[in-house]
Parts: sequence; structure tokens; C-alpha cells
Amino acid sequence: MEEKEPSIFDAVKMIRCVLKVSSAFNDLDTIMYEKRYFKHNFKREATKWLKVMEVHTKQIMDSMEQHNPDILDDLYKSFEESLLKVQLDKEHKEPIIRLYIKLKSCLNDIESMDEGRERISPIIVRIMTEPVVYWLEKQYQPILSIVDKNNKTVDDLITFLDTFGESVAFVENGDNKDS
Repeated sequence: MEEKEPSIFDAVKMIRCVLKVSSAFNDLDTIMYEKRYFKHNFKREATKWLKVMEVHTKQIMDSMEQHNPDILDDLYKSFEESLLKVQLDKEHKEPIIRLYIKLKSCLNDIESMDEGRERISPIIVRIMTEPVVYWLEKQYQPILSIVDKNNKTVDDLITFLDTFGESVAFVENGDNKDS
């Protein structure tokens, strides 16, 4: 059985997802270095996730870089900087919050795909990311339940990143909601 090409809209959603995952590596690096939250089941799943996702996203990022490195760099910086000014709680908690937001938003990108979500790349991302998200929610629920002084929650930030992603990585002149 031959695999059907994903729509351009699904391809853009996958690019957004990969950029969020690549940006999440920096947050995980901080968590690993500081060790405060790098424990138990989250540590086990995040370590597996990192090993697989670094290899998996590198192939996709390398392919994108060959086509237009300037756009790739601009998109990556946009995702990387999108949550840097967010201050929900103490600074030491921010990397865990940012990691969670980026991974949940990436999963939202995959979930919003049409036939593209059944391709191998989104399946790998989903299978590797869901356990990390699960253990973040299980081990760090008090951190992820924080509400800031403007009454914004982590869920509000996930919605923000979803919307932000749609505004910076989209299909021009398309008739899809992502255009």
C-alpha cells in the first residue's frame, strides 16, 4: 500500500510541530542541567524522547534548511522567543512550564492534521511525546496549575502558542483555516 502525500496544510502543521519540539530541547537541557525536576518517570521518558526526537527532527530540519535556511532560522527564533517573557511563577519553574506548553501545542498540531497525522513522522512524534506530557502532568501538576497575576493559565499559553504558530507558519492564499 502506497502512502499518500499529506496536504500542504498538514505539512505546515508538521513543520510547526517540529519547530516547537526543537525549541523544547533547550528547555529540557535546562531542566536536565538544573536537576531539580529531572526525576523519576519524567526523567526516564524525557531521556528516551530526547534521544529519538533529536534524530527524528534533525532529518526534517536538515531538509528544511536545504530549501530555505533564512526562513527556517526566523521561524525557529520566533518559536524560541515566543514564551521567553512569560512569567507564571518562579524562574526555576519556567523551563518545565515552557517544555509542557511546547509539547502540548505540538500534539495539538498533529491532532489538527487530516490524513497527514497517519504518516510515520507525526506518529513517531506523538508516540514519543505523549508519555513525556503524561509524566509532566502527573509529577508536576501543582506547577502546571499555576495562574498568573493576569489570571492566565498554562492552558491559555498553549492556546497562545497554537495561535502564534498559525500566524508565523502558514500557507499563503489557501482556503484552509491555517492560511
